[in-house]
Amino acid sequence: MEKRYATQRGQGLGRAAVLPALLVLPVVPALFAWCVSTIAALFTVREYPSEVGARRALEHSRSQRLPSEQKRLR
Repeated sequence: MEKRYATQRGQGLGRAAVLPALLVLPVVPALFAWCVSTIAALFTVREYPSEVGARRALEHSRSQRLPSEQKRLR
């Protein structure tokens, strides 16, 4: 009798795992594509557009120097 109960319990747990699997499976290809593209970008892109904008802003701010009397904080 206990063996019958154990096999029925195992079937129920197996069926219970199907619903989460059905919910996760559509997301897996997108997650895989994101991982592959991120790794490819790490090795192929020299600098990101946000870094280019930050570098240009820094160069621009360095080119506009303040007069010497305004440099010191008193």
